[in-house]
Amino acid sequence: MDHAPLLSLSLSLNQHRWQSAKFTRGPEFAPVAKRLVAAKASYQEIKQIAGVPWFVIAVVHQREALQRWDCSIAQDDPSTKV
Repeated sequence: MDHAPLLSLSLSLNQHRWQSAKFTRGPEFAPVAKRLVAAKASYQEIKQIAGVPWFVIAVVHQREALQRWDCSIAQDDPSTKV
């Protein structure tokens, strides 16, 4: 089965979605973004090990552990506990 037409349609629809997207939030994310970018060097070190772009690691770290380096990036558990 040729999936090329379906892929082409999906790409076209997604392009339209991105072009028509509008920000619904803004200034409240600036401090978080600045903090994540300030830690870019640390995230780039992790990138070398994990093979995941640094900014993806940074966003996941923020979401799961509020950028706390003493907690697991996976679920906010303190790294000092089993």
